[in-house]
Amino acid sequence: MPIDCNGKHLLISRTDSIGDVMLTLPLVAWLKETYPGCRITFLCRNYTEKIVSCYEDVDNILTLDALQELSPSEQIQRIRSLKIDIAVHVFPRKELARLFKKAGIDVRIGTSHRLFHLLTCNVRPDFTRKRSPLHEAQLNFELARPLGVTQTPDFVQLNHWTSGFKAPVTLFPSVIEVLLTAGKPLAMLHPKSQGSAREWPMEHYLELAEKLAERNYHVVFTGTEKEGALFRDLLPQHPYITDSTGLLSIEQLIALIERSQVLVA
Repeated sequence: MPIDCNGKHLLISRTDSIGDVMLTLPLVAWLKETYPGCRITFLCRNYTEKIVSCYEDVDNILTLDALQELSPSEQIQRIRSLKIDIAVHVFPRKELARLFKKAGIDVRIGTSHRLFHLLTCNVRPDFTRKRSPLHEAQLNFELARPLGVTQTPDFVQLNHWTSGFKAPVTLFPSVIEVLLTAGKPLAMLHPKSQGSAREWPMEHYLELAEKLAERNYHVVFTGTEKEGALFRDLLPQHPYITDSTGLLSIEQLIALIERSQVLVA
C-alpha cells in the first residue's frame, strides 16, 4: 500500500543547481494533484530560492544556507518546528539524511544506492540514475513510488506539471530587449551545469544553434560569466545567435525561460 500523503507535511530536498531544481518541480505538482490536502516545503539553496518561489505548488521554502548558519542542535530544533511527516531526498546529502533522522521525521525516503541511507532512511526505493534511459525529471518520480506513483510520467505530463511556474515581471538588458522586440521565436541554450550533471558536448550545442538560426529562431546562450568564458569564443558569428552569459539575474533568466519556445540545458 502506498503511503497516504493527504493532510501530511512533506519536505522535498533538492539542494543542487538550477536545472536539477527545475526538473524536480513536476514531482511537487504531482503530489499536490494526487494529494490536494498535503503541504510541501522545498529545501534548496539560496542560489535557487527565487526559482522555487515562482512555483505555485510549493507552500514553503527552507534554504540550506540558512540551516547551515545554525548550530547542530538548532538545526534539529528548526526541522522539528516544521512538523514534517515525510522527507524525500531527491538530491542525497549525508548531513541532511542524518539531520532528518535526528529530528525524528517519521518517513525518510532516499535511494538505496547511497550507503549512508541504510542508516538514515527507512524507505529506500531501489533504482539507479547512471544506467537508466529515463530523463532526470522522470527519474525523480522513482523516489515517489512509495507515495503512490505507479507509472513513469511521459513528457506531455511533465510539461503539464510545469504550468504552475510563473515568471516574475522584469526588465532585460538592452541586448535581450532588442531581440525580444524582433518578433522571432526564441530558443535558449544553457550548455553548462556547474558539474552537477553529464553535459552534452559543446560542438552539439554549436551545431544546434546554427540549425535553429537557419530556421529563423533567435538563439540565446545563457550561463554565468565563468561558464561563458569557457565557450563564448566558439559561438558562431550569426545575427540570430546571442551570448547572454554573465548578463542575466535569476529573475531575468526565469522570465526569459517563460518567453522561450525552445529550451535545451
